[in-house]
Amino acid sequence: MTEDNEDQPRLPIWRWTFLLTALILAALGVDQGLRWSGFWNGFESMIFILAFTVVPLLIIFAAALLWNAIWLRIFNKRGGRGWLKLIIISPAIGLVTSSVLTQPTSPERFEQITNVTFPETYSESRFHHYGGGLADHSHTFVFTTTPEETQRLIRELELSQKDSFSNQNFEKLLQKYPGGTIYHRAVDDRNWYYDLITDETQTKVWINLWGI
Repeated sequence: MTEDNEDQPRLPIWRWTFLLTALILAALGVDQGLRWSGFWNGFESMIFILAFTVVPLLIIFAAALLWNAIWLRIFNKRGGRGWLKLIIISPAIGLVTSSVLTQPTSPERFEQITNVTFPETYSESRFHHYGGGLADHSHTFVFTTTPEETQRLIRELELSQKDSFSNQNFEKLLQKYPGGTIYHRAVDDRNWYYDLITDETQTKVWINLWGI
């Protein structure tokens, strides 16, 4: 058995370490892409951040090197490499699988950020998400609901009416919400900001959650 193992060509650890590092970076890019409304924007953002951020890149490379060294040593001693290559790349596979299976829905994401229940009854909904990692977050929720649910959101999000504003985007948005009102809250201890616009009937709602 020992002679057979010694005759087997050893898998080059550095080549597999670079490969695993690249696959982990791609897996993190997939995770970020799934969190954005535009997949490729999120994917490119994470790859760009990791590629030019030395410390996280070194940590990923060191972890990949350690993982490969352990498994290559085990299989070089015991022989039988049928599963070795799959085991080596399994961390990247696990990251992608976990990301796909655990992605929250838009209402769930709203609740994770605010600790406030999203309206159970809503329609005509549009959601847009971007940010994460080292990029600022921005999550927009547009929907129609009952006046009671809108009032509950304003109350539970602890929003205050905003009588003046300098952001031109708000002026354009208000045109879509006749007789609309803007509500705002700065969550200083978390560096998050909540904005809500609703029309005079309080049935059409626009919410933006953004944070650093």
